[in-house]
Amino acid sequence: AAVVYQQAQGRCEADMPSGMAVGLAEPDKFEALLSEKRIKLNSGDFLFLYTDGVEQACNPVGELFGRERLLEALTGAANQPAGKIIRNLEQKLRTFIDGATQPDDWTMLMVKLEEDD
Repeated sequence: AAVVYQQAQGRCEADMPSGMAVGLAEPDKFEALLSEKRIKLNSGDFLFLYTDGVEQACNPVGELFGRERLLEALTGAANQPAGKIIRNLEQKLRTFIDGATQPDDWTMLMVKLEEDD
C-alpha cells in the first residue's frame, strides 16, 4: 500500500493500488496486472510504501493499528527527515502492540523530497 504526503495541503492520503502483491504470482501473470501512476512530489512531500502488516499490527486485546493511526503518525511527524518519520512510526507501532506477538512483518519504505536550504 502507499501513502502520499503533500506539504502544501498538510495531510496524508492513502493510495491503495489494485492488483496483486509483489511475489504472489509468476512474473508474466504479475506483469499483466501492472499499471503506471505518476505522482508529483514537491519539496517537503513524501511517498510512503508499506506492507499490510503495518495496518494489521494488533495490540493485546485484538485491536488493529489501522489506517487512521498510520495516517496520524505520518502527518504528525511529516516535517522531520524520512528516517525520523519511520522511527517515530515504528515507536508508535511498538507502543501500540505492547509486546503482543504479531502475525505479519512490517516492511516500510519512504521517499521524501527534502526542502532546499
